[in-house]
Amino acid sequence: MLHGLYYKWKQPAAYYLMDGGAKGEMLVNFLMPATMKYWKLTAAVCDMGANNVKALKHLGVSEKTLFVRFQNQ
Repeated sequence: MLHGLYYKWKQPAAYYLMDGGAKGEMLVNFLMPATMKYWKLTAAVCDMGANNVKALKHLGVSEKTLFVRFQNQ
């Protein structure tokens, strides 16, 4: 889901039909191409579920590194 920073709008960006939950590696694979090609990602929010934590670790987020810089920024 995309959400405007300066104007009030929301837009679904993508959705995937799955049988069961998405694994952390899958989340990274879903996030990276869309982020790199189409949008300037400012922030991402998650509920800290195990799969989301694994995806964040895969992207290099830790207690010392609290954010990720993508190549297009």
